[in-house]
Amino acid sequence: MRCSYNEKESRFFLEWNEMTNKVGHLATDFVCHFLNFGT
Repeated sequence: MRCSYNEKESRFFLEWNEMTNKVGHLATDFVCHFLNFGT
């Protein structure tokens, strides 16, 4: 599968992916802490 992105689009996608990864880790940490406090 070939994708033809220009440099601006690919850079935006990488930054967006990195941001969502950080948000995902924060959400996972929050859920883990919430479950730990709940028990």
